[in-house]
Amino acid sequence: MADSRPLKAGRIYYMDALRALAMLLGVFFHAALAYAALFQGLWLVGDMRASSMSLEVFAWFSHLFRMTLFFLIAGFFAHLLVERRGVKGFLRNRAIRIVLPFVIFWPLATAAIFFAIVWALDYIQELPPILQLVTEAVERGDDPPPATTGHLWFLYNLTFLCAIAAVLSRVRWQWVTRAATGFFASTRHLLWAPLLLVPALYSTSIPVPSPESFTPQLFSFGYYGLFFLMGWHFLRHQGYLDLIDRRLGVLAGASVVGYVVYFFRLPIEAFSVEVLRTYAKGPPELTGWTKLLDAALEAYLSTYLTLVMLALGRRLLDSRNRALRYISDAPYWIYLVHLPLLFYIQVALTRLDLNVWLKFAISSLGTIAIALAAYELGIRYTPIWRDQPLGLGTARRQGISPYGIGGTLPRSLA
Repeated sequence: MADSRPLKAGRIYYMDALRALAMLLGVFFHAALAYAALFQGLWLVGDMRASSMSLEVFAWFSHLFRMTLFFLIAGFFAHLLVERRGVKGFLRNRAIRIVLPFVIFWPLATAAIFFAIVWALDYIQELPPILQLVTEAVERGDDPPPATTGHLWFLYNLTFLCAIAAVLSRVRWQWVTRAATGFFASTRHLLWAPLLLVPALYSTSIPVPSPESFTPQLFSFGYYGLFFLMGWHFLRHQGYLDLIDRRLGVLAGASVVGYVVYFFRLPIEAFSVEVLRTYAKGPPELTGWTKLLDAALEAYLSTYLTLVMLALGRRLLDSRNRALRYISDAPYWIYLVHLPLLFYIQVALTRLDLNVWLKFAISSLGTIAIALAAYELGIRYTPIWRDQPLGLGTARRQGISPYGIGGTLPRSLA
């Protein structure tokens, strides 16, 4: 994974902006699940009085590239940080910027979500099926399910990936460097390379779930880990996007057609209590050629869409812009705190007879507004959110994102 060629200093604006937009897209994704016509029965605060098939389509479309793009960018800047600060500096940075936020915010978010669910059980008049099962489990005195990392799973998984990267960065495997050089030399490898993701996707359910368990889940390393690896090597091969640009129309068109097929093949149905009781005993798993086809389709779509978004980001967002700079600084904080806020807002909206799109807008934009207000009124000025040991000016000049998911040192867990 090592390469000794020097790197040019400078800010990478489009990476910064894409990282921010991927995190903000997560807020809209989670907001959409409460109103997605098919999935809302599984969402803890699903609003059974308002639903939209369009939001279902949006949710699973964004799900195919949002976090894969995030992990690709994380790998890119992890490599840059190792180059600039060395392995020890990299690990120290990861501990402060990834591990510490998880340790601080996981118990707070978990407690806030717990109380939101307690309120939802009392306040929502038409409980979503998943909450009906929760009520039944409480009445039976069932043991609570094991704790999970929740929406902060990306920090937990990124910790492992960064640790692995730190170890492997000390090993000079020339064959890996040659393989990466060969891959990034042509787009023809995109005809087969997504198949490398199939074993991981075949081993889990479709759509790919969030790896929220505290026990590391192997499919996450075989899926998100490969995008992290791709981003790591992309640092040395940024000209690859020129090749993607030439095929952008083909990749985008194939993705749209592929998504239509993918969406109608999703093993999702309207989740009634009866269906969920069946799933509680063990969800039906597709196997054989049917599952293999679905896994391959998901692999190609996630790869192509991730590259399309990366190329579009460079084309549209690679410039100095004060608005983009501000947007790039805040989303880390917004994403850390958004889910409890979103839950409370969506619960409050369940008794209001409003249009589904209005509810979606209020819940998503309201969550962002509250989190952004907290950020602006004080969070951005606290010691943990300001430049810490790396030094703000130095890191900005070198184009380093200290938490490995952006193109500079923002005022966010850096």
